[in-house]
Amino acid sequence: MQSLVHDISEFLSLLQNRQALLRPGDTATDRETGSSLNYANALLRHQAQRLGDCTLPPQVMVIGPTQSGKSTAVNLLLGSNMAEASPLAGYTQYAQGFSVGELGEGAVSCLERMLINWSRVEADTDQEVARNAVYSFTQIGDKVPFTDVPVIVWDTPDFDSVSSREYRETVPGICALADVIVLVVCREKYADRSVWQMLGLVSAMEIPLFVCLNKVHVGEQATLLAALQQRMDEAGISCSGMAALPYIPAGEGRLEDTGEASALVERIAALVPRSPAPRSARLIYDFLARHWESWTAAVQLEISATEQWDAVVRAELEDALSLYQRDYLDNPRSSDTLQRAIYQLLQLLEIPGIAPAVARVRSVLTWPVRKLRDVLGSRWSPGGGAGKGEPEGEILEEAIAHLSVNLRSRLNRQLPASTGGPSYLWWQGVIALYDQQEPEIRAAAAVAVKEYQEDFEAEIEAAGRRLYQHLRQHPATLNSLRAARATTDVAAVVLAVKTGGIGVNDLILTPAMLSITSLLAEGAVGQYMKQIGKELREKQLEQVRERIFERILRSRLLELPNQLSANQCLHIPRELVERAASALPKLRVMPREVING
Repeated sequence: MQSLVHDISEFLSLLQNRQALLRPGDTATDRETGSSLNYANALLRHQAQRLGDCTLPPQVMVIGPTQSGKSTAVNLLLGSNMAEASPLAGYTQYAQGFSVGELGEGAVSCLERMLINWSRVEADTDQEVARNAVYSFTQIGDKVPFTDVPVIVWDTPDFDSVSSREYRETVPGICALADVIVLVVCREKYADRSVWQMLGLVSAMEIPLFVCLNKVHVGEQATLLAALQQRMDEAGISCSGMAALPYIPAGEGRLEDTGEASALVERIAALVPRSPAPRSARLIYDFLARHWESWTAAVQLEISATEQWDAVVRAELEDALSLYQRDYLDNPRSSDTLQRAIYQLLQLLEIPGIAPAVARVRSVLTWPVRKLRDVLGSRWSPGGGAGKGEPEGEILEEAIAHLSVNLRSRLNRQLPASTGGPSYLWWQGVIALYDQQEPEIRAAAAVAVKEYQEDFEAEIEAAGRRLYQHLRQHPATLNSLRAARATTDVAAVVLAVKTGGIGVNDLILTPAMLSITSLLAEGAVGQYMKQIGKELREKQLEQVRERIFERILRSRLLELPNQLSANQCLHIPRELVERAASALPKLRVMPREVING
């Protein structure tokens, strides 16, 4: 059984990657969507590991805006200067983990599985080269943990500086591991929008949150802490504790020697669980459900656009096909298929005077065409293309041209008035691809017309043989045909020559052929001939639909959206979206056997 987590995570991971290519954090909305997707994917991945055989010690995430003192707080918890602090904004650009106490067997490999798509680097890696999904991990074996159990403390990059665009997704991704979150802010930063956006994101899992207000001058602690608590209450964010660290000017003492620092470490230690538990299935579901509509909005727009394009193509194909059916198959003046079958029948009958005359007629009628071709050479050929010169070929060419014009017109009407949005980019891309490939598609259709007509000759010959076999069962009609006067057919030949006819299409319209057709139309033979004609038209319609309109036109046209580039389209299969949406409600209660499949 495929796990629910896998179904949802597969979709959200693909969506996160595709959105990063399509809209790489250019707007605040893009950044918020990217962060929430990142957090969701990490939660799902870590939940699957937590419910499996993966065990890690509790983890404390220290987060905060730039220059708030995150590394200082980390060092207070570790009891040593392991995290390098710097006055430079954005100095820490990747997550740095420090384990204190003896880790259980397999803990490091478990951490690697939880950060499966992350790159591990050495702790002293050049800060300038680090980017998203990068971390270091250092084990401090000779230190006593500030809790009564081994613990991992993480120093994280900022999420608000200008340079953080290249690594800001590290914070929500690593926070999904947290058993305790410590937010470090200073008086200048605690009201920043980025701080409250991050808090709103990570507070969804109801992980113990401790707020450290850093660099506070004497006498300001109570006022600032009260203001911060009020803001937390207004935002509906639960806080497990709050404390202020004093501002100590350079050369006037050490922060770690203050009572505020010791109290901070003790209060955070009290929040650390002895044995981390899996996340609440209900909370994960609530978080996903709350963001699902905004995450999938662009995907649904693409699915809707694809369905609209499919409907447009189908409607225009049917319209073009109905034009072919109306102007050729259902038009006695154009449809020549049955007459050609009768012509095959006459050759089979070997009626004295008719078969030789037919052979002579074709030779005489095509002579002017052959001579003209000899004179003009390759500069001229009758019809100039597949099927041209034959009623069916000409009408099919007209139908395909009609389709081409109508599709371009419909595409213009589908293009949204507002530019820049996902729907506009999608339709704009399809229009560009259509304009580029339309000549090639029409050329492929012309080749298909020619191949179909060549292959369908076998059906016409078979119909002539069927007529002949049926005629043998009606001797009176057969004898009437054999008794036909050869002079009548000679006169028909002369008439055909004088009219300048040059092929089977003209031959079958001669009075001689018409008189023979009239004779065949009588009685039971006539009924059978009508049935043959109906079957031929049905086969023609079926083959034209399948070989030209479906196999060439429809398949090539519906393939256009799949050729859109990564900066125009998310390219997420509808089946993947539907499978994830179906799994989402079931995620509310996730028993172990369902998670692991």
